[in-house]
Amino acid sequence: MSSLKSIGLYAAIVIAALASAFALGHAAGDAEGSDRIQRRWDGEKAKTTTVALTTTTQYRAEETRRTTVKQEITHAAARKYTQADLDNRAAELAGQRLRDATAQLAARCGAAASDTAAQPASAAASSAGDLQAFVSSRLGAAGRAVADFGERASIASETCKSEYDSLNRKDPPQ
Repeated sequence: MSSLKSIGLYAAIVIAALASAFALGHAAGDAEGSDRIQRRWDGEKAKTTTVALTTTTQYRAEETRRTTVKQEITHAAARKYTQADLDNRAAELAGQRLRDATAQLAARCGAAASDTAAQPASAAASSAGDLQAFVSSRLGAAGRAVADFGERASIASETCKSEYDSLNRKDPPQ
C-alpha cells in the first residue's frame, strides 16, 4: 500500500503542478491581455481627448471671431448713428436759417392793401408770407422726421445684414 500511497502522492503532486502551471499561465496570459486592452483604451482615450480639445479650441476661436466682428459692426453702427445725428443737426440749422430768411421776406411783403377803416371790428388777417413761413416750418419738421426715420432704418438694415453675413461666412473653421 505504500506504493499506492506514493503513486497517489506523486499523482497529487503532478496534478497540483499542472494546475499551478495552468493557473500561472492563464494569469500571465490574462495579465498580458489586460495590458494590451489597457493600452488600446489609453490610446483611444488620448485620441478622443485630443479631438475634443481641438474641437473646443476651434469653437472658441470661432466664438471669439464672431464676438469681435459683432463688436466692430456695433461700433460702426454707433458711429453711423452719431454721424446721422450730426447731419440732422446741421440740416436743422440750415432749415432754421431758411425759415428765418423766409420770415424776413414775408415781413418785407407786408399785408395786402385794403381799406382797414371799412372793417374796424375784425382782427387783422395774417399775411401770405406768414402763412408761407408756417407751412414751410411744418413741412421742414415732417421732412426731418421722415429723413431721420429713413436714415436710422438704413443703418439698422446694414447692421443686421453685416451681422448675418458674419455669422454665415462661407469658409468653415479649420
